[in-house]
Amino acid sequence: MRLILSLLFLFLAITDVFTQSSTALKPLFSHKNYSIQVSWQDGKVFGTNEFLRGTNAAGIPINHYQVFSVRLARQTTGTKIWEQLYRYPRYGVGFFMADFHSKELGKPMSAFGFLTGPVFRSNRFSLTYNVAFGISFNWNVYDPAKNPFNIAVSSKISSMAEAGLGAEVRLLPGIYTGIETGFNHFSNGAVVLPNRGINCGFLKYNLRYDLSRGNTEKINRQIEKLKPADEWIIACYTGYNKSEAPSKIKPTVKQPTHTVFATGIFAIYHCRLNYRSKFGAGVEMGYIGLINPLYINTATGLELDRTFDIRRIDFSFFPSYELTIDKLAVFIQAGFYLYRDKLITNSSYFYQRVGCKYYLTDHLFAAIMVRAAKFMSAQFTEWSLGYRF
Repeated sequence: MRLILSLLFLFLAITDVFTQSSTALKPLFSHKNYSIQVSWQDGKVFGTNEFLRGTNAAGIPINHYQVFSVRLARQTTGTKIWEQLYRYPRYGVGFFMADFHSKELGKPMSAFGFLTGPVFRSNRFSLTYNVAFGISFNWNVYDPAKNPFNIAVSSKISSMAEAGLGAEVRLLPGIYTGIETGFNHFSNGAVVLPNRGINCGFLKYNLRYDLSRGNTEKINRQIEKLKPADEWIIACYTGYNKSEAPSKIKPTVKQPTHTVFATGIFAIYHCRLNYRSKFGAGVEMGYIGLINPLYINTATGLELDRTFDIRRIDFSFFPSYELTIDKLAVFIQAGFYLYRDKLITNSSYFYQRVGCKYYLTDHLFAAIMVRAAKFMSAQFTEWSLGYRF
């Protein structure tokens, strides 16, 4: 309770400073389209792996976490078409500190960017959506000697994703309070093993101060209806994962790991339905070194055989959906393998891919994607460069 009161006092003190006519702050907030928000988040950790379910040093499930966060947001006004299309959302940067009540996980922090927009808005009340992506750090990571049970987090820096729905009400001019529910995901995209990840559900309490006191002027222009249009995309990607060599040595000794690469090329046909959405399908040819890795006994131990193996080539088909926000696009794809050799280390014939891309020009784009199996197990991270026709 003391912590909550202290944070509330800090929030009111900060907003009081911002409302003063300080010449030092005027250049930074000259347009007054900014707001600051503090949040307290309480949630449940889903037991998606044995470490979280209780196979840990404490011998009890890790099923609860709390987060304190601060966000600085800019209110869009419609100067760009996408701002009006998304009903004038807010975007900005934030920082949070989390507590999983576990010494084996530590107290991670995260820096992230976010987008918050209205589903419904009136003068005093709004329903909102929120998405955030960033990096998390300050974990107590897996260590075969000091932290051998933590198979959830093994890299000092991991990704953080958040999605939620909320409601907000205006208490006083410029002061809003709200509640939000949603999900958090932490993972390193299988760049370092083990990487079982952490998935959480939360309830968040928000307090926000708007520097414009809700008086931001918004541009409302007539937008021409976009006719459906076709586009073709061709891109190549590369990525890597870690493969653990088979071993019967004790668990307190680090298992040998080797980097295995994946690469491929894909083509996608998209139909642009409107300014925001595209839907289509694509085909891919890939080479995944993670499949059926072979090891050779050498004088220094087991070494990965990196010889090209044609059996690791596969062909797949996937439907694709893309959401466009100015030059940025977020996409999801659900892939089905049409052909691949039946090898012992193959996963299921169904995979998922989620990622984002940024258009460097009208045609050239760069993208980062995560390929997963069973909707929660990251196989590897992909970096892609492509061209739109």
